[in-house]
Amino acid sequence: ARLVAVIGVFAFYLAMLYLGTSVILPSQENDANTIAGMSVSVDEVDAFDGYAAMAFIYSVTNDISRYAIIISLSFFFIYFCLKWCRGIVSISTSAFLCISPILLFLCFFVKDAIYLSFMLSCLVILTNARNTTWAAIASAVLISVYAVIFRQYFAIVAVIFIGLVLFKRMTWTQRAIILLIIPIAALAIPNDIYVTLQEQRDIVNYYRIGFTGSGTRTAFLNYMRPEGLYSFLVNYGYAFIRLNFPVFFGSGAKELFLMVNVFIYGALAWAGIRSSDARVWRPAMLFLAHFLTLLLFEPDLGSYLRHTG
Repeated sequence: ARLVAVIGVFAFYLAMLYLGTSVILPSQENDANTIAGMSVSVDEVDAFDGYAAMAFIYSVTNDISRYAIIISLSFFFIYFCLKWCRGIVSISTSAFLCISPILLFLCFFVKDAIYLSFMLSCLVILTNARNTTWAAIASAVLISVYAVIFRQYFAIVAVIFIGLVLFKRMTWTQRAIILLIIPIAALAIPNDIYVTLQEQRDIVNYYRIGFTGSGTRTAFLNYMRPEGLYSFLVNYGYAFIRLNFPVFFGSGAKELFLMVNVFIYGALAWAGIRSSDARVWRPAMLFLAHFLTLLLFEPDLGSYLRHTG
């Protein structure tokens, strides 16, 4: 059954690659055209800018090599998603979860597709390494490399992941002490840091709010003006609700589809975190690190679903 599912999902991917995802998502926009346009004048990676890095890669490759890259990565992604499945429910759920990555980024030569190579490498390490410490460090290094080249804020993912792995391996007494220290440490962090973290979403969305163009429909600003710890907590909670329960703000099929995906992610992550099998809980912690970080920066539902997928 798993082999049939892998073949079926990969066939769906190839169909979307050939026909174009606009067959299902007429308004879908992606970064591919921007990157292609930049590649005409880009000669080198410029100042850690993700678009410039992708444009540089685009400029030194051709259509055949780019298609070879995304098709290969997509196949291994689909195979990895389904290889652990047991039973029709598990296989069907995993196949369903492959839909959003296929529609949102697997068919395009964009940063998210490149990140997939980093994540697949991390998952191979986390599900095969015997030593948790070295597996976590190696994965954090890979994510940090991606952060330096493409998305700087992904360095936060690496830091949170290491923290979660350490927390998982602590005794209950040590965990209780850490939970007491966190609020004190949060109060000691300068307000400027909280403001900087909160402003990123607003910087992206200020020019998008009020427009009706494709990709801006679900853009939103912070609930409170970015200031200190209090506004940070309020805005973080607001983003959690806005991104994970979109049906409260729009009743379309896209909102429902996103929420179903998020609920499945949550259920799987919860089961993974509680597992005693390191091959299961280590990847779950990596997902949780991404989730906690994305709530800080995601500007709209489309970006959120693409990055959580």
